[in-house]
Amino acid sequence: LRPGSALGVGLLRGDLEIGAIGTVTWVDGERVFAFGHSFFGDGRAEMPMVSAEVIHTLADAAGSFKLARYGAEVGVITEDRLSSIVGRTGGFARMIPVTVKVRGASYGEREFRFEVARHAALSPLLSSVAVANSLMLDLGHDRQATMLATGRVRLEGLPPLELDLAHAGAGVADPALAIAADLQQRISTLWFNRFTAPRIEAIELEVRVRPDVRRYRIEGLRYDRGPLTPGQRFEFECVMSRYRGEQVTRTMSVRLPDSFAGMDSLVLAVGPPDQIERALGRPIEERVSSAADLETMVRALSRQRGAQRLTAVLYRRAGTVVSRGAEYG
Repeated sequence: LRPGSALGVGLLRGDLEIGAIGTVTWVDGERVFAFGHSFFGDGRAEMPMVSAEVIHTLADAAGSFKLARYGAEVGVITEDRLSSIVGRTGGFARMIPVTVKVRGASYGEREFRFEVARHAALSPLLSSVAVANSLMLDLGHDRQATMLATGRVRLEGLPPLELDLAHAGAGVADPALAIAADLQQRISTLWFNRFTAPRIEAIELEVRVRPDVRRYRIEGLRYDRGPLTPGQRFEFECVMSRYRGEQVTRTMSVRLPDSFAGMDSLVLAVGPPDQIERALGRPIEERVSSAADLETMVRALSRQRGAQRLTAVLYRRAGTVVSRGAEYG
């Protein structure tokens, strides 16, 4: 590296690479000053510093730009200041491994591996970009698909953040982009917690892809209106119509509380987990916002479930209090 040579900053690498290339301003021993301006203006930073080569410059009166390629990692960017980024040669930046395993559709079974730079604003976004590109690679932007994803965000010294995501096409949203957006939202919520910076060790996601739309609409509930007793299993039938398909019926049951009295009024709610959450007053969201520490917050976030799960709850309308990440009713 010498003044005037090209220098790269790696943000995402592996089966997909994203980064930025600029110019070395000055070299002072192991310290390298580059860009001549800030990158994101974060102050302290930790991103890979890589060698780069400008292949060609495309002249344009509206603004010329360069075609370049990355080389080997030569150090770590440690500072991102107003007038320069600063790197140190010889070191290595800690990255977040991201693994995406995909089965079904035209994939068969494939595994994609990435490494994402540690950055509060960029890590969630780059992780979602890696996932979206992995899922869209072989589908040819076909929205007529259903995707079910499970996985975890592994955290140092804490239980993992469990992931359970599901989306089907047949609407304006691409299921691959919807899965990626959900992942970005979960990681962003984790990263911007009010307790401490999370130490993410790895992100792992397994996705099953069906080349058809598996979407259902609940048409009604059927049940015996006879007398009920405390502790009884209450059975009912949920009638659903499949998207552009036949009508199906599922038999379900819920247990009546032991404190149930014959004259009590109970509410039966059936639907995907997010709709049940709304019906109950968003208790998971309240537990996340009221958590007393990061571990309690992670456990609350892990309770979020994907839309592929048909959920039934039987509850009594009453005041509920959520405090320090726990629910009391």
